[in-house]
Amino acid sequence: MAICEPLQRPNMRFVPTCELAARSGRMLIGAGPIAAPIDMNQLLVRAIEQKQRLRFLYNGRTRLVEPQCYGIGTTGTELLRVHQFRGGREREPLFDVSKIADLEVLNESFVRPGPNYKKDDSAMKTIFAQL
Repeated sequence: MAICEPLQRPNMRFVPTCELAARSGRMLIGAGPIAAPIDMNQLLVRAIEQKQRLRFLYNGRTRLVEPQCYGIGTTGTELLRVHQFRGGREREPLFDVSKIADLEVLNESFVRPGPNYKKDDSAMKTIFAQL
């Protein structure tokens, strides 16, 4: 699939990742002097599709999470729903993507969604990726 083709899922509006680039920050992936820039939204979509854990800073705390759903909330904010297993009290919080810093995709996978996960998250009017 080309990067600008929209993801097709029934009953949901999905947006090509290239349309999101203007709203998302860019980050570097790789180590050492050779690193490739990649959009944060592409990382989040890939992490959900490949069921990879994430680590990031949010409100000054390191969070270890399993991403569940990523999209645009009802107020137009980019949101990430996660199953959080370290860094906060809430188990399945929503994070404002614009406040996420130092995002890392970990070389750790997970098998299933968190215990309270609901497909087609009602907090989002547009979904880019979900389990």
